[in-house]
Amino acid sequence: MKALVVIGLFAGTAVVGVIALFWLMAATTPDQSDLDREVDVTVLKATEERRASSVSRFGHRVQYVYESAGATYVDEQFVPVKRWQPGLPLRACIDPDSPAQHTLHLTPEVKCGTYVGTEQTATARQSGD
Repeated sequence: MKALVVIGLFAGTAVVGVIALFWLMAATTPDQSDLDREVDVTVLKATEERRASSVSRFGHRVQYVYESAGATYVDEQFVPVKRWQPGLPLRACIDPDSPAQHTLHLTPEVKCGTYVGTEQTATARQSGD
């Protein structure tokens, strides 16, 4: 009987832990619902990069540009090898009302407007740059 009580307490604790973990993940996931427009990205430069302490240690430092409403935006970020390789197309999810706000769209099966990746603010490129 004591063994059943211990097993029941252990199982109950595990269920509460899993529920807490899902709640924590949902509570800390940023809202990217405004980033609902997908645009093509032009890669300017991709340099191999290795990070000392990261889940995604190998990848590329990618400098890129994209256009929206006649304006050009430029930015750069680290992209893991598992998600992208030079020569492959690259896309971004942007906020149509504030096109500098974006995230690279590295998971095509996830629709823009849902959580996609690290949100960044690009710099508007001046004409002639």
